[in-house]
Amino acid sequence: MKITLSLFVFFLAFNLLNAQTSISDADTDPITGTKDASEGDHYIGVPSGTIFIGLSTGIYQPIYKTLGEYLAIDNDASDLFTISNLADPVNPQDAATQFYVDNKSFNIYEGDGTLTGDRALNGDGLNLSFNNINTQTVSANEINFTATGNITLNAPLSPTTINLNSNTKVTGDLQVKGIYYDSSSDAGNNEQLLSSTGTGTSWVSRKKPIEHYSYKSFEEETWPDTGIETIKSVTIILDETSIVDLNYNFNFYREIGTAMDRRTVYVDISGATTTLNTQMISFATLHKLLDASDSPVTVLQPTLSCDRMFELAAGTYTFSLKTVSYITQTNSLDTSGAALTSTNTVGTNDDYTGWSFDICVTPISK
Repeated sequence: MKITLSLFVFFLAFNLLNAQTSISDADTDPITGTKDASEGDHYIGVPSGTIFIGLSTGIYQPIYKTLGEYLAIDNDASDLFTISNLADPVNPQDAATQFYVDNKSFNIYEGDGTLTGDRALNGDGLNLSFNNINTQTVSANEINFTATGNITLNAPLSPTTINLNSNTKVTGDLQVKGIYYDSSSDAGNNEQLLSSTGTGTSWVSRKKPIEHYSYKSFEEETWPDTGIETIKSVTIILDETSIVDLNYNFNFYREIGTAMDRRTVYVDISGATTTLNTQMISFATLHKLLDASDSPVTVLQPTLSCDRMFELAAGTYTFSLKTVSYITQTNSLDTSGAALTSTNTVGTNDDYTGWSFDICVTPISK
C-alpha cells in the first residue's frame, strides 16, 4: 500500500511540475483577484507555493497544501477513498469529515440564520425553558399564544412591571386582585368610582342618590304670641356640592282678637361657611270681626307657601322653618297722606291647621 501511495504522489508531483503555471498570490484572491483561471488547470502561488486548481468561474481554488507538504504526507489512507487527519473546517470552502458533520450542532445558539421554509417544533409532551436570558425580543407580524391551561406573565422583582403599550382588547372576564391605578397613577380610595376622562381614567367620588326629607303636621295647634317660633328644624350633612330644593306650606286662621294681624313664614339656613337667614319669606294679613252677638267671625284663612333651590357646598347645614305674627298698632299719616310712622309689635295667638316642610338634596359635580 505504501508503494502504491508513493507512486500516486510521485505522478501527482510530476504532473504538477510539468502542467502548473505560476501565479501571483494577489491574483488568486477570490474577491479582488483576476478570476481568469482555466477550469482544471493547476497553478502554484508565488511566493506562498500554494497549489491552486482553476474553476469554471475563473476563481483560483487553493488545494491548501504545497508540493512539499504533499510529498511529506505519511500514508494515513486505508484505501484510495479515505482521508484521515483532516483538520476541522474554518472557511466556507473547507472540506469536512463525516465525523465532524455527525457531531457538529448546527443551531441558533451558535450563529444567526434565516428560515428557508415553515418550521414546527413538536414538544411531544416535554418542557421547553429559556433561562438566564438578558433581553428576549420577538418581532412578528402577528403573535398568538394558545394554551389549554393558564398563561402567566410574571415580573416579580420590584419596581418592574408588565407594560401593555398599545390598545388592549379583553373579550373574556377580567379580574384585578391588586391596586387599580388611574391615568395619573392615583389608586383612589374606598367607595370611589373609576370614571372616563375621554383620554384616560380618573377615580372620582361616587355621587350619592337624591335624598328627600319630608315633614308635615295636620293637627290644629295654637302657638303663643311670644315672638319668633320654630316650626321645624332639620340638620343635613352634604358630602359634596349639591342643589337643595326647599318647599313649605303653612295654613292658619285667627281665633281671638279684632286687630289686624300679619303672619310671616320664612326659612333660616345656617352652615359652617354659609349662613342665609330669612329666606323664602311669605306672609298674609287677616283680622277677626265681631257679629251683632259679639261672636267672632273668621274673615280670612290663608295658606302661605314657597319653593326655592339653593346650591350649597359640602358641609353641615341646619334648615329651620319659622313663623312670627305682627299686629299694627299705630299708623300715622302726615298732611299729604304719606305714612309718617308705623309701629309693629308681636301679635296675638293664631290657630295652625296644618303645615309641611320638604327638602330635596341632589348632588352635583363641579
